[in-house]
Amino acid sequence: MLAGASSLVAQSPFPSLLPRVEEPVAEEVPLVGFEKLIAFLPVPPLRWKAEAPTGNTTDTDAVRLSSARRIYYKGEEDDAPRVVITILDSTNNRDYFESPSEEWPASSETDDGYDRRVEVDGMRAFEHYSKAAKTSSLSVFVGQRYFVQIEYTNGEPEKLKKWLKLIDIKGLAALK
Repeated sequence: MLAGASSLVAQSPFPSLLPRVEEPVAEEVPLVGFEKLIAFLPVPPLRWKAEAPTGNTTDTDAVRLSSARRIYYKGEEDDAPRVVITILDSTNNRDYFESPSEEWPASSETDDGYDRRVEVDGMRAFEHYSKAAKTSSLSVFVGQRYFVQIEYTNGEPEKLKKWLKLIDIKGLAALK
């Protein structure tokens, strides 16, 4: 019921004469299969190699999620740069996309790194960097539906946005 409608019914001497107020039912949006998400994972840039992309789709009463993931690497050494790109269809988490930026985790900075709310090409994003772990990540919220996360190990955090540009973000935002 609408806020206050139940108290109105309780106060009325003739509750059956009041119009019935129905809760709006949220329309269920079908998940995009992981195969379509995999198509948005970029080919490895020059001098980089990549593992085969992986993905899965789970559509049950309890869990509705599709994801695609690919690991990129530049060299075989333990300290070689490594990037993991993950794309999630989060059609059931619209509240998170629509929440005001102030409700997102706060930005913070320490001697070891930072966590920042940022905007990338008009899209909300969150950036993380840890000097000690030599890791950085960029999580971008695309088209009120998708999460794109880029995790970079043993590389400069400034390169996260270059990796993001390898993804067809406009095409992903339009994917239904």
